[in-house]
Amino acid sequence: MKSLLALAFAAFSTLLVNAQSTNSFPLWADGAPGAKGTDAKDIPTLTPFFPKGEANGAAMVICPGGGYGGLADHEGKDYALFLSDHGVTCFVLKYRLGSAGYRHPIMLQDVSRALRLVRARAGEWKLDAHRIGIMGSSAGGHLASTLLTHFDAGKADAADPIDRESSRPDVGILCYPVITMGEKTHA
Repeated sequence: MKSLLALAFAAFSTLLVNAQSTNSFPLWADGAPGAKGTDAKDIPTLTPFFPKGEANGAAMVICPGGGYGGLADHEGKDYALFLSDHGVTCFVLKYRLGSAGYRHPIMLQDVSRALRLVRARAGEWKLDAHRIGIMGSSAGGHLASTLLTHFDAGKADAADPIDRESSRPDVGILCYPVITMGEKTHA
């Protein structure tokens, strides 16, 4: 009986530890601008991964790849688990996709909002608002590179306090990004 209780407690503890990675929340409380509907594919979200040990104040917004047709779990969750084991608070972005009928600049709008949101809530999450980066692989690397080159300072007079924040990442990590187009794409 004692070992059964220990096993149940261990399983419950594992669920609690992993619960931090299932608390996805939408980027916009009242629906995303330009949404084509209210299905899951129309609602961009962030999934937080908080360090189990001591957090170092840095944060990373992670954009999984998938050719703008899907999102590769190993390029999102797996990166977040690795970085959070090293003290970095991570947020995996589920952005709207071409396979759901979305086109540029919707994806840029989603990633910009994600970075602004993390920066706006930095105090709440005990993050340094000047240590927030962007990371992406493949198509997610393309999206990350787009934000790195097309950020803005925010709108000081915006009604939404999140929109007042800068979308400029403090650091960028591009993992096999698709950043060459035309004849050399995927070469």
